[in-house]
Amino acid sequence: MKSIEKYFFISCILILAVAVLTGCFAFPIEDPVTPLPIAPVQDARPLRTATVARGDVVRSISPLAFYVSAREERVSFGANGFRILNIYVTAGDYVQEGDVIATLYKPRVQGDLRAALRLEEWLRLDLSHLNTRHSHALSEARRTGIPFDDVLFGLERTRLEGELALLLAEIEYLNYENEQRYLRSPMDGNIVQVMTFTEGMLSSAATVAVIVDASYSVFEVRSYEATTHMEVGDFFTLNVLGVPYNTVVVDPEELGIHRGTARGHEAYLMFVDEAPIFITPPSATLTIVLEVAHDVLYIPVRAVNNAAERTFVFVLNELGVRSIRDVEIGLIGGAYAQIISGLREGELVVNE
Repeated sequence: MKSIEKYFFISCILILAVAVLTGCFAFPIEDPVTPLPIAPVQDARPLRTATVARGDVVRSISPLAFYVSAREERVSFGANGFRILNIYVTAGDYVQEGDVIATLYKPRVQGDLRAALRLEEWLRLDLSHLNTRHSHALSEARRTGIPFDDVLFGLERTRLEGELALLLAEIEYLNYENEQRYLRSPMDGNIVQVMTFTEGMLSSAATVAVIVDASYSVFEVRSYEATTHMEVGDFFTLNVLGVPYNTVVVDPEELGIHRGTARGHEAYLMFVDEAPIFITPPSATLTIVLEVAHDVLYIPVRAVNNAAERTFVFVLNELGVRSIRDVEIGLIGGAYAQIISGLREGELVVNE
């Protein structure tokens, strides 16, 4: 009996083991998870450094200067509504006073003037013939002793002279009208602007051309800080569109510049050499040196630190270890600062 129970117990254990193993194989097996890549650690950014150098430190200002045409004329036709026949100039041309810049199309005036001039010739010729006949008649009367009636000659002469006087008045008016078809330059100068022209367009009050006298053109400086360092007769280099020009400070009153709204601190620069012509008025810059420290130690301004009433820099030694060093700063000019004490020439400082 005990043997049977023993075999039954062993059989149950075997059956249970088979069932457990079968169940385990029935469960889904998870795929292995791929580990995330490890991001590489970036190297630390190298410090920007600068060497303590020796040289000049210059404090200066570079104010703007603005182009001013001291003598400028904007010319247009006095008569509007007529067709423009032609414009004879382009931007950059040099013209003299009286040169024709443009003309209007006025065929009626021109025709009337030509007819009046021909009529003037005929009337003067008739007067000449009348005077010749009168002279011959007078000579004949003296030769023969037969008097002649001078009244008819006098009446005819009065009529012809009256017609001629009226005609001359008409010719003067027609000449004036004809002259209005010519647009002439009122001065010597350069054309800096011309209206866009299409053949047959009507004239209007719009400016046909702008003329400037370059010899009287200047650049105006309006910076109070700059003009306090500029006196009449001082020379400066003016940079216009990247080109340097020699200029001198001039008295605006001598050029006829009268600024009713002047603030009292303008300065005017005139070209020493032949003045260039600017089609488009540009701006310019000049450099005014205010102070110079000669042959001194200097470092970039951005290397200087200020905190807790201290002025200091970070100095790097031969091993690349940085330490704080108090310094005394002198003149600051642009991007550089003069070092009075605290550093030696050739030392390396952190420039950040």
